[in-house]
Amino acid sequence: MNTRASNKSLMRWAIPVLMATVLASGSALAQVCIPNCQDQNISLLNQPGADLSNANFSNAIVGSALLQGTNLSGANFSNAIVNAMIATKANASGANFSNATLTGSFFNGANMENANLQGAILADVGLMGANLTGANLDGAYVVGGINTSSVALTKSTLTNATLTNAVLTGVDLAGTSLSGASLQGANLSEANLSKADLTSANLSNANLSGADLTGATLASANLTGANLSGADLTGANTTGMTGDDEEEDDTEDPPE
Repeated sequence: MNTRASNKSLMRWAIPVLMATVLASGSALAQVCIPNCQDQNISLLNQPGADLSNANFSNAIVGSALLQGTNLSGANFSNAIVNAMIATKANASGANFSNATLTGSFFNGANMENANLQGAILADVGLMGANLTGANLDGAYVVGGINTSSVALTKSTLTNATLTNAVLTGVDLAGTSLSGASLQGANLSEANLSKADLTSANLSNANLSGADLTGATLASANLTGANLSGADLTGANTTGMTGDDEEEDDTEDPPE
């Protein structure tokens, strides 16, 4: 009886200590390799509120990352594979995520101004309220698994962002600022763009089939060659918008 009770008591503290040791090992590895963690395999990057500006995580594999409020300005995550990066309210301005794979990550409220997300794969990400002004998402692939609505870019700032050929099928962009954004050839089918600001945006040859554009601002936007089949533009501001259907008004009335 005493031995059994002793074993139970031992297990009570041994398991938490073991768990903490496993977690700490990943964190310790990250601590050792920072600022140059290129090609490293890190189980846990636990650096909330830390200064990781210009740190190098290119080609790294990160099991999970706790980076709330962390300074990631100029950090390099190019070609990295990162699962569950929690970077809410982080400063990732000018960070390089080109060709990175970010799964189950959250950048809600983060500053990602001028960040490079060219060719990145963003699966089940949260970018609600994030500032992506001037960010480059050229060729980025944004997916939400089975439910693409789980990808939240709601009310984000993507002013002048480059989203050429980006795959944004079914993505929630409601209320997002996309003024001046380059969206040539982007796939926005079934996307929620209600009340989005697309002033002077370039949507030429974009796929907007089935998109919700109710109440959106499309003033001076370029939709030449865009696919708007099934799109809902109820209440949208289309002042100065250019598109293919303008040519249909050239036909003269037949003589009496």
